Order: sequence, then structure tokens, then C-alpha cells
Amino acid sequence: VTDLWWLWALLVMAALALVAYFKWWRKGKNPLKRSKKRQPPYEEAISRLRWLKQQQLWEKGRDKDYYTALTDILREYIDRRFGVNAVEMTSSEIIDALKHNSETQLVNDQLSEILAVADFVKFASQRPLADDNERSFQRAVNFVNATKPQPVTDNNKTSKTNNKEGKK
Repeated sequence: VTDLWWLWALLVMAALALVAYFKWWRKGKNPLKRSKKRQPPYEEAISRLRWLKQQQLWEKGRDKDYYTALTDILREYIDRRFGVNAVEMTSSEIIDALKHNSETQLVNDQLSEILAVADFVKFASQRPLADDNERSFQRAVNFVNATKPQPVTDNNKTSKTNNKEGKK
């Protein structure tokens, strides 16, 4: 038994490798790899919208690709910004989920119009007008800008600063 210690060590290492495989690598996670820090949802959405505009998909007659990319950007933004699993929802489910959110109430109509046009293009193979494409893009930018998180101001810090200045 003492002559086979290396076999036991090999079995333990194999078991550890299997555990690591099933826990991390199979799910696409690698604990040894540095993960990129993601941009905040607002910044990521704006940069992806700029990228989409540069691609000029609808100008090239690729309306379906354009609206697919536009709605994917909005769905991921909504998912990350509001915690609504918009990526897996239908357009009407997204609107219903955001209907009671005070931050989106002013721009829900714009979002529903974007999603309605996108659904017509993607599922009914409708060809939108150039104005519709521009309007949908501008409404997407408006939606993201209107729901941008506002920086938190800490009133305690300002009151403490004012108190210190008053004591001098």
C-alpha cells in the first residue's frame, strides 16, 4: 500500500480536476482568468448605440439586423439597469414590467413604439420608412438618456463640511 502512494495522489488530483471542471470551466467561468470590469449599463448602451449607428445597417437594406441589434441593446440595458429579465421577455411583457417603474414612466411610450416597429420588421417582414428607422434610433437614445441613473449626492457630507466651517 505504501508503494502505491503516487496512485492515491494521482486519484486525488483527478478528483480535484473534475470538481473544478464541473464547478467553473463547464459553465464558462475560469477562476484563474481576470474578468473584465464591465461598463455601467448606461455607458455600455450608449457606446453600443453609437456602434450600431456606424454600422449603417438599415441604410444597407438590412432592416431586420438593425432592429434586432437595436432591441438587443435596449433589452440588455433594461436587464442590467432595472433588473428586469428583458432579454427573455416579449415586447409586451417588457412594457408591463416597466409600467409601474417611476423612472421609465415618461419614456414608456417611446419604448413601446420602438418595440412595436421592431416586431413588425422582425416578425412580419415589414419594410419601415427611413424616418421610422431614424425615429426608432433617436427614441432608443432618448430612453437610455432619460433613465440614466442620477449620481447620489450625500447630504451628510455637505452638512458635516458646513458644520466644520461654522466651528472655525
